[in-house]
Amino acid sequence: YDTYAILGLAMLSRIRGDIDDAVESLRSLKDREPTNHRIYVELANTYAHANRRDEAIEVLEEYLSSGQTNGYVTELLERFRSE
Repeated sequence: YDTYAILGLAMLSRIRGDIDDAVESLRSLKDREPTNHRIYVELANTYAHANRRDEAIEVLEEYLSSGQTNGYVTELLERFRSE
């Protein structure tokens, strides 16, 4: 599988409004690559796009609680928490 091809298709699904398909693809990628911050960011943005902010926050917290650090993830989490 090609991570970035699947990621791109998931983003297209989100744009088309097929949130469930996008979430399913991104969660599958997250399970395969649990340290790839980009997947968590796109999954969080997908949840936010669907007005599911709690889930967006949860997925970013999951990334950070796994011991990973990423400035963008931290900033995005703070932004979602403040909205």
